[in-house]
Amino acid sequence: MNFISIDFETANDNLLSACALGVVEFENSTMRSENHLLINPPYFQRRLKEENYNIHKIPYDLYSKSSSFKAVWSNLTNDMENIIKPGTVFICFNAIFDVSVLTNLLNKYNLSRDFLFYDPMEVAKNLWPNRKSYSLKNISNDLGIELDHHNPVSDANAAGILSLKQLEETGSSSFDELLDNCGLQMIKTDTKNKFFINHYGNKVEVARNFQDIRKK
Repeated sequence: MNFISIDFETANDNLLSACALGVVEFENSTMRSENHLLINPPYFQRRLKEENYNIHKIPYDLYSKSSSFKAVWSNLTNDMENIIKPGTVFICFNAIFDVSVLTNLLNKYNLSRDFLFYDPMEVAKNLWPNRKSYSLKNISNDLGIELDHHNPVSDANAAGILSLKQLEETGSSSFDELLDNCGLQMIKTDTKNKFFINHYGNKVEVARNFQDIRKK
């Protein structure tokens, strides 16, 4: 099973303010590589909100000296060919956040392209309907998945491992098979038009800020 798991951290509520990206590549169900990438947000979205810092502990002086998302993404796609390979499945926990961040950034820098996503949080709600919490922290703790929460590489890795455990528990040979058995479908993005089709087949406009996500 090959896939790429990602996780963004933001400097503030604006979803263009991504200041870090964790990328973990899995090959044959085993972690092949991991990247912790700092991002310098666009000038007007660069401010660091105290609440966000308290979550991810990435200081302004660190991410503001890094490269723009355009440069970071260009280097990443050059180093990791599966990112631009058609049909690659991307994993992210609580997809509306990371898909919205990615879509906003791709549009900002005219890097429009589309992706397939699998969200282990939404799948968990279908596989384990009686859980009290569907947070990555609580699920990881219950399943014995190592997690340094809000370290983007650790979050991405945990989401990838969780997805593999969901495959194992259901006896599925692919994410498509697992989703089909749950009556779900792969998340499909329409970057140019700023929306995605979620696991339930619903069209969802990408959020521009964190408050929009709470409303959805």
